[in-house]
Amino acid sequence: MDFRTLWLIAAMSAAALGWPGTGAAQSAGTTSPASVTVQVAPTQNAPSVQTAEVVQTAQANAPQPPPSPAAVKILDEFKLGFLAHDVGIGGHHKEDGYDLNGEILFASPTFFKYIWSPRPMFGVDGNLNGKTSFYYAGLAWDWVFWRPGWGRNDGFFIDPAVGGSVNDGKISTTDPTRKSMGSHVLFREGLDLGYRFNSMVSLSSFIDHSSNAGIANRNEGITNFGMRVGFKF
Repeated sequence: MDFRTLWLIAAMSAAALGWPGTGAAQSAGTTSPASVTVQVAPTQNAPSVQTAEVVQTAQANAPQPPPSPAAVKILDEFKLGFLAHDVGIGGHHKEDGYDLNGEILFASPTFFKYIWSPRPMFGVDGNLNGKTSFYYAGLAWDWVFWRPGWGRNDGFFIDPAVGGSVNDGKISTTDPTRKSMGSHVLFREGLDLGYRFNSMVSLSSFIDHSSNAGIANRNEGITNFGMRVGFKF
């Protein structure tokens, strides 16, 4: 077997096995990478984005419900106290016993801002020994003058109050255990000095005085003194 015969056999074997570089192999189904064509379907994102923008615009243009009206605060604080009756400060002591004090303070109206926002209030000094009791009303100012930071929203405060009172006492009497009030309608002043533990609870010393300021024939005023606890609403 000569060299040409061997070369012919090798060439035929390579063609049969699809050896690279032979024309038969390439024409038999081998595809060049460069000849591959990739088709990409068009995206559908653009219509979706436009739809979302239309929905957002419609929501923005839709009429909005009116805002809910703010809750109006009426009651602001309730105070409860236990007082010594007719302690003799600013006068002489005649009536003995103790008073149970209760007081309701209302939120300060907006137009009271021109007089430093006092709170309207009314209360009672009810004597527990059958002596003179008072029912009063007026205005009370609240001033926190020092916040030591011992607790959240704590502070020392002073609350002066002015107003009027009515009483069930004696207008004129010779009873040595009763006072001659001169009138059933009197002027009244009060003062709290205390500490607010937080935004809800306070403890204070309290004094109030009722008299007619000398405009009646008799004017034996009464001063009460004690302690009160306050509860904010």
